[in-house]
Amino acid sequence: MTIFKLQNSERSFKSILKSKTILVLFFLITSNTLLTSQTVLSNDTFDSGDNDWSLEGENATFVDVSEITNLLGVASSSCNNTLDANIIKLTNEGSTTSSTYNFSNYNSVIIEYDYFVEGLDTDEKWYVEFSSDNSDNWSILKEYTNGVDFENGNCGPNGFGYKETVTLSANNFIFNSNNRLRLRIDANESEDYLFIDNIKISGSTAQKNSWLGYNFNSINDHTLWSLGVIPCADDEIIIPESKELTITESIIYFDITILGHLNIAKSGSLTVNNDFINSGSVVMTSDAFENSSLIVNGTATGAIHYDKWVNNFEYDLNHMDIIATAVRGETVAHFLGINSTSILNNGTFYAVNTYNNGGVGWGDSLLITSTSDLLSNIGYAIATPPNNSQTVRFTGDIETDSTNVTLHKVQSAWNVVGNPYASYLNVRDFLQANAEAIDNEYLALITHNNTTTDQETYEYYNLSSAIIDNKNIGPGQGFYIAAKNDNAIINFTPNMRTLADGNDISENQINSNESISHKLRLNITKGNAVRHTQFYFFDNDNISEGFDNGYDTNIFDQYDNFNIYSTLLANSIDEKLAIQTLPLTNVEESIISLGIEAQAGDQITFSIDSLDIPVDTVVWLEDRDTYNWNELTSNSYTLNTSETLSGTGRFYIHFENNASLSNTEFDLQDIGIKSVHSTNQLLITGELVEATNVNIYDVNGRLILHTTADASMTTNRINISNFKTGIYIVELKNTSQTTSQQILIK
Repeated sequence: MTIFKLQNSERSFKSILKSKTILVLFFLITSNTLLTSQTVLSNDTFDSGDNDWSLEGENATFVDVSEITNLLGVASSSCNNTLDANIIKLTNEGSTTSSTYNFSNYNSVIIEYDYFVEGLDTDEKWYVEFSSDNSDNWSILKEYTNGVDFENGNCGPNGFGYKETVTLSANNFIFNSNNRLRLRIDANESEDYLFIDNIKISGSTAQKNSWLGYNFNSINDHTLWSLGVIPCADDEIIIPESKELTITESIIYFDITILGHLNIAKSGSLTVNNDFINSGSVVMTSDAFENSSLIVNGTATGAIHYDKWVNNFEYDLNHMDIIATAVRGETVAHFLGINSTSILNNGTFYAVNTYNNGGVGWGDSLLITSTSDLLSNIGYAIATPPNNSQTVRFTGDIETDSTNVTLHKVQSAWNVVGNPYASYLNVRDFLQANAEAIDNEYLALITHNNTTTDQETYEYYNLSSAIIDNKNIGPGQGFYIAAKNDNAIINFTPNMRTLADGNDISENQINSNESISHKLRLNITKGNAVRHTQFYFFDNDNISEGFDNGYDTNIFDQYDNFNIYSTLLANSIDEKLAIQTLPLTNVEESIISLGIEAQAGDQITFSIDSLDIPVDTVVWLEDRDTYNWNELTSNSYTLNTSETLSGTGRFYIHFENNASLSNTEFDLQDIGIKSVHSTNQLLITGELVEATNVNIYDVNGRLILHTTADASMTTNRINISNFKTGIYIVELKNTSQTTSQQILIK
């Protein structure tokens, strides 16, 4: 049988067996070509003497496969079985050239092949080249570098040798009747070898761009697309049978047909502006921090798999995650059956629970014998086995239409729903569209915080966090929501879908100055337990010091014996705020009352994160029981409780301009503050360097009186005859001095 062989003619094949280096290249024939408009121009397996390739020089030779399999352990390679009868061998600057083709009738030309490499030195290369003038001039189509594109002796990512496809586009190359192809090795030693098998050349007139690679190939390699160009948002693409495409970034196509395999990695997102047709396999993935996303703006056909990350369950440590299906049409029996080892269960009951919407707490665990469906817009509490957080698989159709949920308010206002889409959900769009159905005091989405091991830590997403932090709800995410009335209806619509990193703001944005904003989150921790209350400041006509629907949100669990919240600056009644939003001007001068719930003997630590305030602003925590002031901008404050803490009146957050604190003393001996009961006067004695503001607050932090002390007088008298009996805080402030003191007025 004829073998195509490239080597130094003075060396016998026996001496080759002893050489150190071998380079093997075998070209692949794809078993399935998708497009009927694709024409096979040549298909050479080299198993007979008739082929379209000629030898160039003494270093090109046909070799029988039986000779190759004994070279330097090649016989032990897992890819040897793909070598079929006769193959091509190239060595020491050898090359082989195709016959002349006429490519002028095609939009693109596809070259498919296998190869196997053994022995090239680092940086040595081989090339696939193209000529439009019958071999007078050559252009490099593909360059292969040792250590970059291949490894010696490596059988390729799938153990069958390297599979490769190179595509030429008529947009980039001159197609005519003088087209030729060449394979050339650039190696310096006769011991360097290249074996070749199965060269297939096809011409295509298709307008759809077909993926010709595998899951380990880069989507941004234009040679792996049938039209020779990387598709864009206006293109129609196809993934043929036996081909596999993995998306790891944000991609937009006009439409897509999947006959093979599509993977959307946790970092990837796919937007299809028209139709999504799937008769192959589509798998979307996630982990604890990232979720793949799929948006289809046209018609979607064919089921997909969404592998959703779920936290493991540990009693009193890790909570059950609140998960939505991210697909439509999944049944309980199928879901539990395919996830029997992934979901915590005892063989009968599985750790999948539904919430008693409008009632209290979670219901019973699901049974595998259930005949019902999992609803795509409902949240389920799901847990994986202890110490084994992992993904669970949902299988079903992609939701592309609007869907709604009827909320209930009977024993409580709380309901658990879920994002029904395989994409992120824009929180701002959702809240604004459903404001009439959600309780004003809780106009927010509330989820578990998966970054802590405390099962009672919640994250709050209201209009402030949506606007300032651009918060979005991930695919397959469930959340709590409070119904304004029984049978209130909330709607999910396709225009609420968004990308994870999108900056899209709905057209009815509230104020053009929303980009000027500040924020901070105040935390208290006790062991693994973390609670927090958040503050936002920005310009908005709807923002005041009182309660603002959608911008101020109460805490979810008001009966937790460990918690923190704030109260309003103005018109405070009985609110317990998880998020408080204030006018932008308040960031430099505000005193906010805090509520703390803690048990006697607890050690709690106050700290700040997510800090974004002016650099000249300092945040202070005042403890009025201990008369301590603690700077929290860059420090924390730890307290050991000697008694149960409940409610407000002890802790306050102060925002101060740093310039006014440059000479601050909180223990000024020269200034006296004294309440004289007999004359109903407040006496301020001592030398003031300038006119000084006097602010008197009640224990809830409400400003009761504001006046000015005269710097020319050593004693300033303030009438307090109208004050009720109680504890008050007197604050003195000027540009160089600040002090405050608690007093009793009778």
